[in-house]
Amino acid sequence: MNDEPAENLSTVGSGRVDALFDEIELTVELLDRFGDELESVRRRVEANDGETSGHVKNRVEQDADQLGEEAEEAVEKLQERLDALKRTV
Repeated sequence: MNDEPAENLSTVGSGRVDALFDEIELTVELLDRFGDELESVRRRVEANDGETSGHVKNRVEQDADQLGEEAEEAVEKLQERLDALKRTV
């Protein structure tokens, strides 16, 4: 039996880290585009003096707050996990 301590090698390959970070970057870009698209919708509604279909109004009134809160929570969780990963490596 070998009494030397086993070398502690990471089981995470650089390929997986690259893929994960690429996915995160794409998601951030997508979220940014969603923000731009939402601004475009807001401007069109504003240009129409706030008039819009009942479906649009209901969707915005019912889901905007919840989506914003969920996005904020996801961003906070992502930031916490990125910070923890940085401290670990």
